Amino acid sequence: MIDKKHFANARKEKWRLLFNDPMSIGVIGNASRAMKLFAVSKNGYAISCIEDPDEEMKIAAVKQKPMAINYILNPSEQVQMTAVQGDPGILHLIRNPYPSVLMIGMLLK
Repeated sequence: MIDKKHFANARKEKWRLLFNDPMSIGVIGNASRAMKLFAVSKNGYAISCIEDPDEEMKIAAVKQKPMAINYILNPSEQVQMTAVQGDPGILHLIRNPYPSVLMIGMLLK
């Protein structure tokens, strides 16, 4: 019989795995939103392992690693702006940048 202690230990093991390797978010079954946000905050490239990330996760990912914008489909203006502010050199990598992002990118170069 599986008890509450078993579930608590499994949850701790998931967090331990995630803490040591944020990219492991892709193999953790039923990862919570908090786990996903933690993973992208530690390693922005972990966004590539998350299905349907929300806006906060996308912003956290590009804030940590601006190049992670390559793994985000149709990034919003805020996500693009955060990435360009982190590294103006990636402006040329953004597909369909918003005009405001282009302007800020040119000013920051």
